[in-house]
Amino acid sequence: MPLDDLRRVVQGAISYRIFEEVEPDVSVRHNAASALFVIVPGFRDLLGHLVSDHRLGASKFVESIRRFPGSGEPGHSPLLFAARAEKGLSNDHVEDPSQGFFSFIADDETRVARSRNAMGMATRAPGYAASYFLDNVPWSTQQQCPKTVVDIGGAGGDLSVQILRRFSGIGKTISLDLPEVIETATVPEDLKDRLQLAPYNFLTQKMSYKGDVYVFRHIFHDWSDQYAVKILKNLVPALEDGTRVWINEIVLPELSEDNHVADQRRR
Repeated sequence: MPLDDLRRVVQGAISYRIFEEVEPDVSVRHNAASALFVIVPGFRDLLGHLVSDHRLGASKFVESIRRFPGSGEPGHSPLLFAARAEKGLSNDHVEDPSQGFFSFIADDETRVARSRNAMGMATRAPGYAASYFLDNVPWSTQQQCPKTVVDIGGAGGDLSVQILRRFSGIGKTISLDLPEVIETATVPEDLKDRLQLAPYNFLTQKMSYKGDVYVFRHIFHDWSDQYAVKILKNLVPALEDGTRVWINEIVLPELSEDNHVADQRRR
């Protein structure tokens, strides 16, 4: 970039508390906010996901509501309106409204990896900490531990890794997600005998992986009621007497009187 343009951009960022000047108009250094992009894995992908995908979706919100009021179809969402427009496709007629954002980007390896990393990063925020789940499941003794845990929509297996390292009595976890997500994930060396990554589409496939416990962590908030029911019904073939289903979601509190920033973030 030309130096003068670069100076304008960086000083604009500094005014929003990203970077800081050491010597005016001469030198710049990281501050705590800008350093996150360097030292925290996934932070850049999270910001890219918000800026490149969700920002465009927000611009199509009014249009999507006008055309498909009350629809629970993912293909009628603002995000899909924006994604189709980006590819030069018409929003007048949506051929398969059941196809959501992740299906739409399945052939874009860079975008799939960014979305997966962004979701992994987002769930590391304090309110999403896996510790709330891990601290409250009754698996602390050998008698209580399930032998096999199936994590549905487990992305790269982050939760499965934490489960296995916390509960030595669990023999195996199976982390399921779409094939393109699983392809880019890896199993830590110390867990190769206990963690399996496998492809599964919870909307279109009946469950064929047997488990004592099935975990849905931060899944249902992405889907309308009609699809949440479908996801659960697809479990039925694998369920037996005593099988448990764990649903881990954040409960949205009422609007507060004083912490509007927290209200904005949650909503």
